[in-house]
Amino acid sequence: MNTNAEKKLIREHVKTKVNKNGRYLSEATSQTFLVPNEPTYVKVYIEDIIKLKCLPKGNSSVLYELIRYVDYQNEIHLNPIIKKRICERLGINPNSLNNALTKLIKSQVISRIDRGSFLLNPYLFAKGKWSDIRRLREQYLTLSIRYKGNGKKILSSKLESISEQT
Repeated sequence: MNTNAEKKLIREHVKTKVNKNGRYLSEATSQTFLVPNEPTYVKVYIEDIIKLKCLPKGNSSVLYELIRYVDYQNEIHLNPIIKKRICERLGINPNSLNNALTKLIKSQVISRIDRGSFLLNPYLFAKGKWSDIRRLREQYLTLSIRYKGNGKKILSSKLESISEQT
C-alpha cells in the first residue's frame, strides 16, 4: 500500500518536424506534476450510516432515493415533482419525507443549502473526481476543539452550507 501523500505524474511530449532537407527533427519535453493520492477508503453502506447516526431504519430508504438525485457538487435539489416521486416510490406521505429530511439534517448526514436544496455530507457520500470531493470537504466542514476545566479535549465538527458560513 502506497502511503505517500502525493504521487508523481510525468507528462512527456514529443514534437516532430521535417526540416528543409527532408530530415525529421524531434524535440522532447516532459513535465512533472505532484498530485495528491486518493486516501484509502472503506466501502460503507447506507444502513451502517443510519445505525452510526442513530436514525430510524426508514431513513435508509429515503437516503437511497435522495442519492439518486445527487449532482457533481454533491447537492440534491428537491422540487415538488421530485418530492412527489420519492413519496410515491416509498409509499410515504410528504410529511414523512419532510420528517426524514429533518432527521438527516440534525444528524449531519445532509445539510440544507436553501429551500428544497441539500448538500450530502462529503465525508459520507461523494460523486465525482477526488480533487473536487476534497475541495467540497474543505469548504463545508468546520472543526471545533474545546477543553473542559479538567483539561479533557472535546472535538466537534459541523457540516455547513455556504449560506450558513456567510
